[in-house]
Amino acid sequence: MTCDVGTPTRVYIGLTLALAMVVAWPGENRQTVWAQEDQNELFFRVTDATSGALVTDMTPEEFVVTQEGVPCEVVSAELVATRLQLVVLLDDSVGMMRFRQNMLNGMPGFFDALPEGSEVSLITMAQRPRTLLDFSTDMALVREAFGDYYVQPGRGSVMLDALLKTADDLMKEDGEDGVPEGGTFWPHIAYIGSNGGDVSQSFARNPQRQIEELMPKLQEVRATMHFYILESRRAMGLQHQLADNLTTATGGWFDRVAGSSLIAEEKLAVLGAAIAERYAARANQYRVVFTRPPDSESTAGFGAGVRRPGVAVQVSSDGRPR
Repeated sequence: MTCDVGTPTRVYIGLTLALAMVVAWPGENRQTVWAQEDQNELFFRVTDATSGALVTDMTPEEFVVTQEGVPCEVVSAELVATRLQLVVLLDDSVGMMRFRQNMLNGMPGFFDALPEGSEVSLITMAQRPRTLLDFSTDMALVREAFGDYYVQPGRGSVMLDALLKTADDLMKEDGEDGVPEGGTFWPHIAYIGSNGGDVSQSFARNPQRQIEELMPKLQEVRATMHFYILESRRAMGLQHQLADNLTTATGGWFDRVAGSSLIAEEKLAVLGAAIAERYAARANQYRVVFTRPPDSESTAGFGAGVRRPGVAVQVSSDGRPR
């Protein structure tokens, strides 16, 4: 929607905002900025209405948030400075035997498709999750680490264990293993693997409960899940079930290819481009922190906009422009 002066873009997200809590995010220069417990947030993507270029010089005074027509107090407006944070879960179990060469041929195209400055971690999952490389922005190092990828005959995949470990790691504090530099912010997780049987230890600990606990963890870190399944058998397994559910819930990409082929290799570059596209849609947004009017209803809708003519505005509660 194009905004004229004083004309807010309407959004109705009161139920989501009622769950606001103490959170932190990287502002400009990746300095940590805090939102307090009694505050709420909206994300604004502002572009020039004619050229489509991002507008990056907005001030807090130019943002408008209202509830039922009553102005909210805008506490701060920070341009969110992010880089792509990506965990690549690489299946190196026996189910990938026929796809090993496809992986070696196709992964360079996947890495090429990622945006410059991406921070990438590589994790394999034969028998147990194993970190090939913790988060790094050095793509030469990422490619070198992938050079250690090989398929392990006789070993099963522990996809569920790897997903749970990744989610738990992303919830840790900045500076710990498995956490991007500066802290976790809108991470992406890409599963690249087969539909072979899963031998995760989580299955010995009430697997349904483990699966049910995974989604809230991904939501807490605002992760986007992607799945690329290379089908080594005709059966639809746990991978397909999770792929359908998690990519739909988080706005990720999902595709599958049956058997080894040139298409199986080319789809890896498509996956990389899909991740880059979703990252670009969320990059360089303003996170606007505000307080509700006194005695306001927690479920009432919000209006939002900017006091600047000639711009287009997209507003969301989670940083995913609609």
